[in-house]
Amino acid sequence: MSEPNPHGGRGRDRTIAAAVIGATATLVAAVITVMFTTRQSEPSAQSTPDGGAATVTASQIATGDGGNTPAADQGLAALEGKPVTFVSANGWAMDLYDGRTGEGTRIQAAKPNEGNRNQHWILRQREAGAWSVETFFKGGMVADVIVAEGGVVNGGNDDWKVQLASYQGQDDQLWRFEPDGDGGYRVRGMLNMSRFPDGGCLTAKEESGQIFTADCTGEPGQRWTVAPG
Repeated sequence: MSEPNPHGGRGRDRTIAAAVIGATATLVAAVITVMFTTRQSEPSAQSTPDGGAATVTASQIATGDGGNTPAADQGLAALEGKPVTFVSANGWAMDLYDGRTGEGTRIQAAKPNEGNRNQHWILRQREAGAWSVETFFKGGMVADVIVAEGGVVNGGNDDWKVQLASYQGQDDQLWRFEPDGDGGYRVRGMLNMSRFPDGGCLTAKEESGQIFTADCTGEPGQRWTVAPG
């Protein structure tokens, strides 16, 4: 009868250990692959004031909007506090009637004249996405939407006249700038936006006609170039 091999048990132990090590390595590699794939598919994130991560959607990345500040604000920041002109795509500048600066002075459409201070304005950002448009003349008067009686003119959101008024910080004196895709802006009154989803577009129609806000249609009189004055 043959005697047992004193080395047989050690050989089996080595084989089992090698198999366990190989299986563990394979499992670890699979876990790493899954983690890497999942990480790549997650949306981009940016830090929030409380130190957490805020998800940024693809549309926000494309427009430069991280969910807080409209993309237009970034482009206007360099112009804030400096004289600028507003000229519509149909060729009219935003102008103070007769150079007056008192309460209730109408803001009208006029032929562009860069040297005319009646056409110079100062942008001031009041909060994210909300700007005031202040006359270049001293006194702090701003472009103001005349609130129609009952909130309606001609049965809808048309013909809300724009005038000068003392700044009070209300929605009728705050404006949102939205890129129009051609290097200009739609300038929307926040008072109208709060009542009409497509409302509030600053509109110039004809020479000497008072500028007003109306439903946004994309017409030339609602597309504005804002440039250093």
